[in-house]
Amino acid sequence: MADQPYQSLYRRYRPRRFAEVRGQEHVVRAVRNAVRDGKVAHAYLFSGPRGTGKTSTARILAKALNCTDLQADGDCCGVCESCRGVDRGASFDVIELDAASNRKIEDIRSLLETVAIGTGGQKKVYIVDEVHQLTSDASSALLKTLEEPPEHVVFVLATTDPQKVLPTIRSRTQHYEFKLLNPEVLTHLAADVAEAAGLALSEHDLDTAVRRGRGSARDTLSVLDQVAAAGGAEDEADVAGDVVEALAERDPGAVLATVAAGAAAGRDPRRLAVELVERLRNAFLSTQAPDLVDLAQADRAIVADQAKRLGPAALVRAMETLGEALVEMRESVDTRVTLEVALVRLAKPELDTSVAAIVERLERLERAVAAGPAGAAGGTGRPEGAAVYGAPDSALGR
Repeated sequence: MADQPYQSLYRRYRPRRFAEVRGQEHVVRAVRNAVRDGKVAHAYLFSGPRGTGKTSTARILAKALNCTDLQADGDCCGVCESCRGVDRGASFDVIELDAASNRKIEDIRSLLETVAIGTGGQKKVYIVDEVHQLTSDASSALLKTLEEPPEHVVFVLATTDPQKVLPTIRSRTQHYEFKLLNPEVLTHLAADVAEAAGLALSEHDLDTAVRRGRGSARDTLSVLDQVAAAGGAEDEADVAGDVVEALAERDPGAVLATVAAGAAAGRDPRRLAVELVERLRNAFLSTQAPDLVDLAQADRAIVADQAKRLGPAALVRAMETLGEALVEMRESVDTRVTLEVALVRLAKPELDTSVAAIVERLERLERAVAAGPAGAAGGTGRPEGAAVYGAPDSALGR
C-alpha cells in the first residue's frame, strides 16, 4: 500500500470541534450556545487576522448544525458520518467559496442558484471566505439573498478586512471578531502539536515558531513544519529588538549597522518596519498597561527597560515616524533608505525639527534634571539634554 501524501501540520491538527478551538473563547461560547439553544442566526460574519480560526470555526459550526449526535453543550461529536463528511470536504450540506479567486457576480449567482435546493442534513451552510474581495455587483447579489434566506440555510462570511464589507451586509449578520493568539496560547499549541506529531523539538525551536507566527496559529504551525524539516531552528538575530536597543542608546551608527546586518540576512525593510512598530507598541504598553504586552515573559523585562530609557514621548514619536515611513515606502525607490532616514531621525532628535521631536527632547531634559547628578552626561555636571542639545533656545530649534 502506497504511503499517504504528507499533510502539513496546520491541516492535520486544525480544530475539528468547538472544544479544540484555542484563543477565541468569546466566539466559541456564543456560537456553541446558539447551537445548543436552537437560536442560530441565518448569517454570521467572522472577521480577524489570518490564521486565527475563522474558517475552521465556520466548518465546526456547519458540523454542529448537522451532527446526528450533538453534544449537550452544543458541540459536534466529530465522529458521525455527517461530521466526517465535512472533514473530508465531501458533505453536500456545506458549500465553500473563496471570494479571493471567485469574486465576480457570475460566481455568486452560480452559488446562490443552489440555495433553494434542500439536502439530507438539517441545515445547508454556505461559507464565503475573504468576502470583502467580492465585486460591488457580487456583493449586491449576495445581499439580496441575505435579506430573505430560506429557513434551512445559514451563511458564514469570513474576512480579514471587515471595513471593506458592505455596511448593508454587515448589518444583516451577527459579527464576531477573532483576535491574534497570545504567546502563551501559541506555545501550548506548538508543544501539543509537536508531541502529537512525534517531533523531537527543543524549547528554543518552539519559541522560534511562536515568535515567527506572530499571533497566527496557522503561521505558527507552518513555521513549526519548517523547523522540523530543517532539524531545528537556527539562531537568528533579533533585528527589531537590536534596533530598538540602539534607539534607546541614541546611537545612529548602531541603528544603521543593525539595519545593514538585517538586510544582509535577507530582511525586507517593510517587514522590519512593521516588526519595529509592533516592538515599540509593546514597549509603550509596558509603561501604560503591562497586562496588554503581547510578548513572551522572557522578553517583557527587556522591552520594559527599553521603554524606560526611551520615555513615552520618544515611543509615541517613533511609532508615528515609522508609520509615516511605511506609507512612504509604497512609492519609495529604495525602501531601505526610507527606513534608515526615519531611524536616524529617531536616534538623533536634534536632526528633526518637528513638534514631536522637540517634545521628546524636552522630556529627556526634564528627566535628566529630575535625576540630578546621576543623570548628568559625560561627567560634565550638565543634564543629558543640555550636554547634547546646548542652550534652551537651541533645544527648541530657534
